[in-house]
Amino acid sequence: MKCLRKILFLCLVVHAATGGIFAQTLSDTLSLEEIRITSFRPMQQNSLSLTRLDSLVLQNKANSSLSEVLAEHSGIFIKTYGRGAMATASFRGTDPSHTKVLWNGIELNSPMLGMVDFSLIPVFFIDNVELLHGSGSVAETSGALGGVINLSTEPDWSNRFSGSYMQGTGSFGSHDEHLRINLGSGKIQSQTRLFYAHSNNDFSFTNYDVIDSVDLESGTRYYPRMTNRDAWFSYYGLLQEIHYRPGEKDFFSMSFWGQESSRSIPLLSTSETGENNNINRQEDKSIRGQISYLHYGDNFSLKFFSGLNSMDLDYSQKNRLSNQLYLMQIDSKSQTSSLYNSLDFQLMISSDLRVEVSAGADYHQVESLERIKDFGYDESRIQSRVSGSVFKGWNSKWNSSLRLGSDFIGNEKAMPVFHLGSEYHVLPAEKLYLKFILASNAKYPSLNDLYYQPGGNPDLKPERSFDQELGIHFSTGKRGLSFSQDVMAYMSQVQNWIMWQYKLKGFSPGNIEKVDVKGIETNATLSYTSDRQAYKISSGYALTHSRDMGKMLSDSDDSYGKQLPYIPVHSANAMLYLMRNNWSLTYIWNFYSRRNTTTSNDDSVLRDRLDSYCMNQAGLGKQVQLNDWKLDVNLKVHNLFNLEYRSILQRPMPGRNYSLQLKLCF
Repeated sequence: MKCLRKILFLCLVVHAATGGIFAQTLSDTLSLEEIRITSFRPMQQNSLSLTRLDSLVLQNKANSSLSEVLAEHSGIFIKTYGRGAMATASFRGTDPSHTKVLWNGIELNSPMLGMVDFSLIPVFFIDNVELLHGSGSVAETSGALGGVINLSTEPDWSNRFSGSYMQGTGSFGSHDEHLRINLGSGKIQSQTRLFYAHSNNDFSFTNYDVIDSVDLESGTRYYPRMTNRDAWFSYYGLLQEIHYRPGEKDFFSMSFWGQESSRSIPLLSTSETGENNNINRQEDKSIRGQISYLHYGDNFSLKFFSGLNSMDLDYSQKNRLSNQLYLMQIDSKSQTSSLYNSLDFQLMISSDLRVEVSAGADYHQVESLERIKDFGYDESRIQSRVSGSVFKGWNSKWNSSLRLGSDFIGNEKAMPVFHLGSEYHVLPAEKLYLKFILASNAKYPSLNDLYYQPGGNPDLKPERSFDQELGIHFSTGKRGLSFSQDVMAYMSQVQNWIMWQYKLKGFSPGNIEKVDVKGIETNATLSYTSDRQAYKISSGYALTHSRDMGKMLSDSDDSYGKQLPYIPVHSANAMLYLMRNNWSLTYIWNFYSRRNTTTSNDDSVLRDRLDSYCMNQAGLGKQVQLNDWKLDVNLKVHNLFNLEYRSILQRPMPGRNYSLQLKLCF
């Protein structure tokens, strides 16, 4: 409790002194030919809890995965199974399947699992990250009870030829290479990005799950120092984009993203088997592509979009009998394919009345087979949706928006959703305004929830949520100094929450009658910029209660009223950035409170509890101008104080480690 009080005090001090995001420390000023396009404020930005990650963060973490960025710079809890291993997101205390991820309009969630592995998303392939919290997700899609993470890339229409080459090296045999080439004119732009990353991942750790020896007189236990053996990983990928605008009002866009990864999954820290047993391998392959057309009229816009997301996942477990002979225990292969199609129409009836209508149809197919035991499933479904939105400005201070929609799957009952939001501007120029939101959302079970063998439950009910939010935003700035503060309180009741639990015949999903989710999110930033220097302090804090409030299944049911597993009640983050005379210093801090791993929240057994921890990271950078070229050098120290911590039971995490990044821009 003493540590927690210090953490909360630090958050309050930082919030009292911080606010306002600045996008980039240094920017190139270009004189562009004026292009006039009639447009209007996107409806999804009205009355929403929305956060955009600073582009400075994305630049500094370009050779990292999205899981690292979200863990360090947002209130989203990232549950990682180890360095380079699978990472999932818990948004506002919800399940990983309740967080949807969109990349240039393509949904990255697996129709099989319903969630996303954030360790496989390279920051290098992203230009913008936008977080839609809670009910705000209805503005983009349905089914995201926790929220939406919107990833996008964008062209630079002033570019003729530019690019960058980045190379990194670090502890545990880690190295990576990134190349970006941009070509084009005022009408057409081509962007090509390539990356490769590998790590032996052979860090050492103290294994507290295995007792090495015991001092019989004092009772002191001694634990062995071990190596994270057979835990290497390799990733490589290609992103190719072409953007074309034949005139001022028409835009075409095509994107292709291909990626492969190979991972050797280490044994649990409780395992005492030899190196020839339980050899785990996982390979992921994905192909994603999209094509879109956008037309702007004098008072309307029309957008057509079509996308593909195809993923293959191969997992194997085997024992080595000799140098050339293996005994296969598990050989699981799954293939998923999703096709997305949508049509959106927006009409500005008057300066204070705007309407949006959209429709879409998606096709999902999953083929899953475990070859050794010869079981699996092959299922598909078509999901269609329609929605309509109205934005109304009542006066210069007050505006409202209403969005209605519904999803349809086969003969299933329609799942209507709505979002009613209102903003009241207390001060002019959006410096201080209040938000109020009422919403309802719905989510169908994933195909694994329904058909997985063994354990799938075809009788699962869809999940429904009812949400209320109240927020305040304040910002101000003058002469290079800016300040911003956001606070949002929310409550949500989720009916028929789907949770996988162990039963007599193994793991199987079931519906929890009701889960109450409520909490507070706040973030603040203080920044100052001038010609040769920049300073920034930012912080965030989240209080999250996610509790099982359904019917007790028996007298011995200890889950009622308890926090759901792996969801921290308190989480916080802070960043300090200083830049002067082309030198930069960065310090990042983030905190997670204790997490329980059982529905009963029983913490009497240490092995079933994940203690709170604070993570610290520091970086020093230098920028050197070489005629028309620019060289950036960055040295980073991760886990600065060599903390021993875990994000998942029996999965060790590395101690203090280092990375060096060189980036050449031309």
